Amino acid sequence: MVSATCKNLATIVLIMWCCVTWGSATVYTVGDSNGWNTGVDYSLWANGQTFVVGDTLEFNYASGLHNVDEVSSSDYQSCSTNNVINSDSSGHTRVFLSSSGRHHFICGVPGYCNQGMKLAVSVEDATNTPSTWNSYSPAGVLPPAALHHFFFVAFASWSLIKLLAHVF
Repeated sequence: MVSATCKNLATIVLIMWCCVTWGSATVYTVGDSNGWNTGVDYSLWANGQTFVVGDTLEFNYASGLHNVDEVSSSDYQSCSTNNVINSDSSGHTRVFLSSSGRHHFICGVPGYCNQGMKLAVSVEDATNTPSTWNSYSPAGVLPPAALHHFFFVAFASWSLIKLLAHVF
C-alpha cells in the first residue's frame, strides 16, 4: 500500500515538472538536418514553424564557408551586407529571439544569399519571457529563460529536500 507521504511526494514532483515545461522555450535548428546551406528552401522551412519570443534559432554551417548576418527587411530583399545588425561566422550560431516582429537573416558571404541562403521569420509575443538579451550567444550559453528554469528547479528541489527531512 502506498503511503500518504509517497503520494504527496509524487504530487510535488509532478507539479514541479509541469511548471518547468510550461515555460520552456523551443530551440529550432534552421534547415533541420540540412543546416544553413545552399539548396534549402528556408521560406518553406519557416512556414512550418511558429516562433515566439524566447525561442532560439540555431544555425549550423561550415565555419569559414558561410556566416549568419541579421539584416533589415530591405537588406534582406537585396542581399546587402552594408548595414548588418549582428553577425557571426563561428559555424554554430544561436540567435535568441528577444523581440516580436519580423527578423531577417542572410549568409553574408558573397553569392550565397542570392542562391537562397536567407531566412525571414515572424516572431509572436509570448508571456513570461525575458525582454532583452544579446541576440547572438555562444554555444552552451543559456538564455535567461533557461536560467530562470534552472533556479526554479533548484529552489523547488531544495524545498522538497527540506520537506522530506521533516517527514522522515
